[in-house]
Amino acid sequence: MESSEWMSQWESMTNDELFALREQMQEILNAKLLAKKVTLERRLRTLSELSGNASAAKPRSVKRANHVQRAER
Repeated sequence: MESSEWMSQWESMTNDELFALREQMQEILNAKLLAKKVTLERRLRTLSELSGNASAAKPRSVKRANHVQRAER
């Protein structure tokens, strides 16, 4: 649909139609935001769990760096 068609459609809509469209768009956006929030919260929970386990077992690169620092002393 071309922009001129959109403009004529918008201009021909009543206030009630525009308000109803706004409400529909708001519901759709709210649902999308909620889905994104749930996804991000899951990822954050996973990262938090991983970081909790990481303190008990350091990655190899960190252990190697600590070993090198001790050898240099």
